[in-house]
Amino acid sequence: MAVIRHVTDRQAVLEAINECDRIGRKAFREKYAVDAKYELVLRHNGKPYDPEPLLAAAQAYQHPDLGPIKERIYQGHRGQRMAQRYAALGFQLAEQDSRSIGHDNGAGDFKASRGSVGSEASVDLAPPPAQRDWPEEDVSLIVADYFEMLKLEASGHKYSKAEHRRRLLASLDLRSEQSIEFKHCNISAVLSGLSLPYIEGYKPRTNVQGSLRTAVETYLNEHSQFFAELDRRLHLPVSNPPDGSLYTLKDLEEAAPVFVDSEPGHPRSPTKLARPGLTEESAQTRKALGRQGEEFVAGLERRFLCDLGRGDLAERVRHVAAVDGDGAGYDVQSFEPDGSEKYIEVKTTNGGDRTPFVITENELFQSERLGRCFWLYRVFRFSRGPKLYRLQGPLSEKLWLRPTEYSARPR
Repeated sequence: MAVIRHVTDRQAVLEAINECDRIGRKAFREKYAVDAKYELVLRHNGKPYDPEPLLAAAQAYQHPDLGPIKERIYQGHRGQRMAQRYAALGFQLAEQDSRSIGHDNGAGDFKASRGSVGSEASVDLAPPPAQRDWPEEDVSLIVADYFEMLKLEASGHKYSKAEHRRRLLASLDLRSEQSIEFKHCNISAVLSGLSLPYIEGYKPRTNVQGSLRTAVETYLNEHSQFFAELDRRLHLPVSNPPDGSLYTLKDLEEAAPVFVDSEPGHPRSPTKLARPGLTEESAQTRKALGRQGEEFVAGLERRFLCDLGRGDLAERVRHVAAVDGDGAGYDVQSFEPDGSEKYIEVKTTNGGDRTPFVITENELFQSERLGRCFWLYRVFRFSRGPKLYRLQGPLSEKLWLRPTEYSARPR
């Protein structure tokens, strides 16, 4: 019987809800086929969801290494344990009339539960506030607040999303925290469509109100320095950079994010907003953070080899970009434990794992030439506590690539 203590992130449940919306309630049940009773229901934005499959999927979203829950979920007496887990994440469960079980639309009678299944109250089935059109002034307020949070996140400063939501509630017209959170996810979708970073905790939700897209683009056009400021914060060198030798790959490594063709901001979709080019200052800022990331990875590789008893190889790890310059097409030369060579290109950001990065023609070429000996280490959240994902082999097989510059001659 599975425990549910691993699911501690509300966003993981929201991701599971998003998947259920995409594939349908019946298909979602079949995909995450835990031993479920379907006696309880979770309502979110006016729609019903089965809480057991949601928890099974949420574990996979929060902990890709664990994957979804596959065994029967321990719910406690009359579902109280599961209800309390959802209450801690900001959701409520309700008892579902048995006649509605199995109906994909979830229609039926419900008894509301606030952290325990025993307390009963009628449930208002009217459309939630999130489904009403947002007036222009409300949209402008939430967009401006979102960008303030994005700038704080990009520079590694701590802030409270909940506090931002509560402050907005005082200014918005009859909105709920849930509707504000949903709108934040919509803003993330717009930014993803513009190939811009977005707030990590607000994954893109694609049913975007047209006025919201307009408001985001208007904000960016009216704040012409935003791109430069965001780029500076994403690539600002760290005053006290972390030492890679104090970490292990197990501490840091996460699965690479997955981008699909239908996703907003996918590299095959066109960019929709003009951006100023990099200034000399911003180029130097990027280079400085990049050098810190390279030194971090070199230290990490030395620690990796020493922990495996290959101190002889650790001594031979070279920070190629610092010693020989940036023209090699990779930054660090290291080794596998068997002594075979390993060539690592490092890309570093203070942003999240989905922040876009630049690959040069030479790096692409070297990845093809070196094949499985070539690695890309994407270091992210560098200023807040580094994480990374790794890609091995030719980059053309591992990355979606969008050309941003062309060498041109008259015809």
